[in-house]
Amino acid sequence: IKITDARLVYEDAIEKNTTTIDQINLSTGAIGRSEFSPLEATLRVTQTTPKSQAELSLNSDMMLDLNQMRLQMQDLQLKVHAKTPDLPKHGIKLAFDTHLDIDHRQESLSLSDLRLAINDTAFEGQFSVQSFAKPNIHFSLHSDEIDVDKLVLVPASSNNGSTSDTIQLPVQHLRQMTVQ
Repeated sequence: IKITDARLVYEDAIEKNTTTIDQINLSTGAIGRSEFSPLEATLRVTQTTPKSQAELSLNSDMMLDLNQMRLQMQDLQLKVHAKTPDLPKHGIKLAFDTHLDIDHRQESLSLSDLRLAINDTAFEGQFSVQSFAKPNIHFSLHSDEIDVDKLVLVPASSNNGSTSDTIQLPVQHLRQMTVQ
């Protein structure tokens, strides 16, 4: 598959908002065979209300085995740079590197050799899920230094006042999970 410089535009007349996905580039090798092939993708998303922008890039060696219902992505690299009024003025930069393995028949997902960077804070570890119907989640993340102030996303327009917004959690679904 090869897509070069594609563009999608959605105009919402009621909300007076335009969302544009442009600079869409996708290049893959053979898909659906029992062999790894390269995958490269980039795109930019912009929105007029509120004025927002995100740039994404994805690179990996991928194997999608349709017979075995399994997706493997070696050396998966995802990078995101987003700017919105709800984020700090400089926006947020996310870099995510891992090896991904999703086996639908075994109902398993694993991220090994996981490296995650959010702005200037870096984490390493692994993540796995067994049983999609009743998830058994295992994860381990480590960081040499965590600056919580850099991770807490305070909007640029915030007055740093406290709010009493209540968040409704899906308690019934959370009780079905095993998290370690």
